[in-house]
Amino acid sequence: MSKVSGLVNASSRAASRAAVLEIALPCPALGGQLGLPRSRIFGPTQTLLAGVYRLICIICVKEGILTDGPGGVDARVLLLAHSANQSYEDVRRLSVSQGPMIDLPTLALCRRPWVTVYSLGSEAGEVLLGEFLALVERQSEGSTRSGWAIERVPGGIGVCVPGPEASSTDKDQGQGAATHVTVAVGGTFDHLHAGHKLLLTMTLLLVEPAFKVGGQRRRMIVGISGDRLLKNKRFAEQLESWSTRQTSVAEFVWSISEFSPSRDIRSDGDSLTVTTFLPDELTLECVCIQDPFGPTVTDEAVSALVVSQETRSGGKSINAKRKERGWNELAIYEVDVLDAQEDAEWEQERGLKKEFESKISSTEIRRQKSEQAPARA
Repeated sequence: MSKVSGLVNASSRAASRAAVLEIALPCPALGGQLGLPRSRIFGPTQTLLAGVYRLICIICVKEGILTDGPGGVDARVLLLAHSANQSYEDVRRLSVSQGPMIDLPTLALCRRPWVTVYSLGSEAGEVLLGEFLALVERQSEGSTRSGWAIERVPGGIGVCVPGPEASSTDKDQGQGAATHVTVAVGGTFDHLHAGHKLLLTMTLLLVEPAFKVGGQRRRMIVGISGDRLLKNKRFAEQLESWSTRQTSVAEFVWSISEFSPSRDIRSDGDSLTVTTFLPDELTLECVCIQDPFGPTVTDEAVSALVVSQETRSGGKSINAKRKERGWNELAIYEVDVLDAQEDAEWEQERGLKKEFESKISSTEIRRQKSEQAPARA
């Protein structure tokens, strides 16, 4: 990953924005689990995803790579439900799966405008690359692929991923095999970073796929803080506008959910709510919120809320409000906070730890931008 990040960084230095690096992460434990309720696989999947985004941030710090802006690398992780013994003989009969958890044929079918496809230069990497390219050729009906450069990079560390039965998250919360079609998450989402990507990816994953819910309306609701909640933010002059933050959220969620060959993003709304239409009639609703509760206490259909360890108290307050209204309480699902506390090197080099925080803290990002801004006369 370090090698790839460096290569992408070098190729993007003359660009006007960060280069997008899409990381298709093979998850053998998910290969046969597409039919399970998403609540069952939430725990181990978020643990894996948090670890990968944390690793990306560490690499960017050590290699001096920006994560946004010109010359930066905007890394996005796609969960690839794939195992070595899977067969794709009936690939033409397979439909495109909705992200963020997709299969190999879906990745091959999407025909995204990649410039370079990187692959591990190992035996397993060669097998996966061969299967991917074979699927591309079979689904292109004789036409050649989109001129991608294929580059092999050295392999690195391996990650052992627990199966869904290893998750204690749902058992501890008594949620068992709960299914959800309307899931909410909230935040400022200023200068979108790895922590936001983890939150948004896991919120999207928790919404059950269309084929499992028999035509029920499916919704992902993102409450994005409005002016009233931003009054006391530090370095407020570097806050992005609500419209910019909403656009960043919608563009990211679209990029990890829509994999059909024709990908035209469609949105509708006003200054308070913008709805983006995702695959299989799933809607992404970005709502401007002026209090800590937002749609979770005005929309009874919401059944689940995704929080971080830092915001779990907000979930308790929301459920207290819903209980007052006589509504069902929300199932609360928690993602890890990305930090560097487990790495002793950070403790010895405080500069590195602070630099790490600049990759996963909106406040620290704003502080850096404030320091870099030209002084006013």
